[in-house]
Amino acid sequence: MLKIFLIEDDETIALGIKTFLLRNSYKVIHAENFKKGKELFKTDIDIILLDLNLPDGSGFDFCRYVKGIKDIPIIFLTIRDEECDIIKGLDIGGDDYITKPFKLSVLHSRILAVLRRTAKQQIFDDVLWCGNIKMIKSETKVYKNNLEIELTIGEYNLFRQLLENKNRTLT
Repeated sequence: MLKIFLIEDDETIALGIKTFLLRNSYKVIHAENFKKGKELFKTDIDIILLDLNLPDGSGFDFCRYVKGIKDIPIIFLTIRDEECDIIKGLDIGGDDYITKPFKLSVLHSRILAVLRRTAKQQIFDDVLWCGNIKMIKSETKVYKNNLEIELTIGEYNLFRQLLENKNRTLT
């Protein structure tokens, strides 16, 4: 299960993101400010969703702090849409920059895109998606809406072939 570290001071936004990510089988750790973020930060986190405007510090500074310890992917989530902020965020090590408001489905796609480009590729390759259906190859399990679907070995193997070959004709 992928661990996402969310650093967001707005309780409403944080609740919406956490609920969405938990429904999509991610583990979510949440900090509401810079200080709490430093306390909860662990090097086994897979990706960080980071607000720039924190009540006790800057998201830019937190990004520098993390990148000084380990190269963990960071996606900035912020209201700040000035060109200079976007450039600064990406130049100091951010992997993506999303301005608020945004759709949660777009955030999810961007998380997956960043993970494809990072060291978590092996974990990402272990999970196949098709809409609300998820296959975890290492566990030989299939889920729909996070509820496990019982499949025979033959059904599982056929379904895996179909998921691995989306939009292709198979004989």
